[in-house]
Formats: sequence, C-alpha cells, structure tokens
Amino acid sequence: MPALAATALVTALGRLLFAAAPITNVALLYFLPVMLAATRYGLATGVITGLAASLAYNFFFIPPTGTFTIADPQNIITVLVLVAVAAVSSQLAARLRQQALLAGASARTSAALAGFARLLTGVTTAEELGRVLCAEAARLLDAHAVLLLPDGGKMTVAAAYPPENRLEVLDLAAAQWAFDRAQPAGRGSGTLTASEWLFTPLAAGGAPLAVLGLARGDATAPVRSDRLPLLGSLADQAGLALERIRLEHDMAGVRQLEERDRLRAALLSSISHDLRTPLTAVVGTLRELIPANADQAPILATARAEAERLQRFIANLLDMVRIEAGAIPCGPRRWTWPKPLPARCTTCAVRSAPARSPWTLHPICRWSWSIRACSTIA
Repeated sequence: MPALAATALVTALGRLLFAAAPITNVALLYFLPVMLAATRYGLATGVITGLAASLAYNFFFIPPTGTFTIADPQNIITVLVLVAVAAVSSQLAARLRQQALLAGASARTSAALAGFARLLTGVTTAEELGRVLCAEAARLLDAHAVLLLPDGGKMTVAAAYPPENRLEVLDLAAAQWAFDRAQPAGRGSGTLTASEWLFTPLAAGGAPLAVLGLARGDATAPVRSDRLPLLGSLADQAGLALERIRLEHDMAGVRQLEERDRLRAALLSSISHDLRTPLTAVVGTLRELIPANADQAPILATARAEAERLQRFIANLLDMVRIEAGAIPCGPRRWTWPKPLPARCTTCAVRSAPARSPWTLHPICRWSWSIRACSTIA
C-alpha cells in the first residue's frame, strides 16, 4: 500500500535524523504520509495511515524504544495529538478531494452536454434526432436507449441503441403512461416498476413530445442517482430540439402555402388581364353585329350571351384577386336584393324555384352576384 510505504520511508528518514542529532519533533514528519493518503485515497485510508504513523512513532522514537510501552505520560499526549491531528487533517483533505472530484465530474458533464448540443444543431428530422439522442444517452449513461414518438395515439419506437432493442407490452404501457402524464415511469420511478426500462418524457413548453427509455443489460437500475441530473439535461435539450424541428416543419408548410397562393394570384391576375382586352373586343363586335336573316339571330344571341358570361367570369376573377390582395374590404354587411325579383335569371335563363327560394340563379351567376354585392357594399 503506497500510504504505508510512505510511512515506512518517513520512519527510516526519522531514524537517520535522530541518530545524527537527538531532535524532539520527529512526529511532525508523519503528517506527510497522512496528508498524502487522505488526499489521494480518502478519509478511511488517511485515518489508517495516521494510526500506523502513531504506532511507528511510539515503537521507534518513544522510550523505551522497540516496544509499544509509553513510560513518560507526556509522550502519551504526543501520540494522542498525533492521532487527532491525523484524523482532522485526513477529513479536511478528503473533503477537498471530494470537492475536486465533484468539480471534475461537473466539468465532464458540462463538456458532454456541450458536445450533445453541438450535435443537435445539425439535426433536421425527428429520426435523425432519435439516432443521435440514443447513441449519446447510451454512451454517457452506460445503458441501452430507445426513443418513442406518438403515432396515431400510440407510442412507437423511432430509434434505438443498440438497434436490436425491443420493448414488451408492459414496457410500451409504461412509455404511454409517461407520455400521457408527462412524468417518468418504469424502474426507479415509483410507477410501473415491473418494467425493466426507465421512461423519461421529452417536453417543450409544458407539452410532451416524445419518450426516452433507458435500461441496463444486467437488470440493475437504469440510471444511477448521481447521473439523474445529466439525464434531465439530455431530456430538456432533446425536447427543445424536437420542438425546433416541429416548428421548422410547420414553417416549411406555411412557406409552401404562401408560395402556392402567390402563384395562384399571379396566374389569376395574368389570365384575367390577358383575356380581358381581347374579350372586350369580341363582346363589342358581337353587340354591333346585325343578323342577316332570322336563322342567324338565335346563333348571334347565343354567342353574345356566352361572350358576356365569360366577360363577367373574368371580372369576377379580377375582383377575387383584389379581395385576396386586400384592395376590397369584405365583411358582413346589410344588403337589400333588388325588387321586383325577375322570374328568371337574365344571364343563364334558368327559372326560379318558388318552393325553395324566391330566386334561383346558376352557380356562376350566384358567384357573380356575391362578388358584385361585396364590391358594391365596400
């Protein structure tokens, strides 16, 4: 044992010094191995080294030497003080060592979380996030890991590390419970402890988004108590990453809708403006034409009516583009139908149906009336 070897080395050094000159404070040399043992190996080793140093000092330096008998009562006080100082210094050194170990563990945890955060910055899909999260959780927590995502009201495995991990019915029930209540479930949680997995919900904004499961191959506790803060930090960062991915997906959908609406408005505007000028010329020409005989009159009337209907349709397209662009404010307003109502629609020559309404129009004509009514009211 290095501490006892250091005690023996100090004893040999003290014998050499005592032989050269009879000094009385040789006992101070024994504090060196005691401090070394307490700092490197902990409190228990420091106390044992202190007792060994007291015995060595008694055996080699307190008369009668070569025995553990203490003839002078003052030497008894020296031995007791040596043991007490060794115990106190050992405790202080062990406390400093524990603080140093905690600081090192905290630094390692912070470095691991920083590395995990860097990995999450390049993740763009939930599947990729699952693979990264499971691999890092398995490496940092020394356990098997699975990520479950909701799918149609049920939890399904999205990623696992190692990939061959499978969940039983009880495990899936524990995962569903953890997702529904946003609380840990499984072994080590106090709920559904029969499961070999510990399921931790990944939440963002107070709403659970997924569940992370951890288990060990030797059927022991999935996560040690001192590693639970690391698990919580991993879950928080993964939940924020899932929320970011979901928002990016929603924003992509919004951008697609905006692009589609922009293209539709551009198409409608282009069609309406490109057709309006030639159609106006056609309608004007048809209105000026005079049938040469009775047979041409109905044909010319039909052509004129259809051209005028197409002209109204193009006007409706223009009005719709203006409404969507916000040029025409539209809202619920009070509007009075013209009186008296005609017996038939003058555009499509469809008679009204009194049993259903006082005036029935062709669908295109109803659209025309609604657009023109909105435009008139505005």
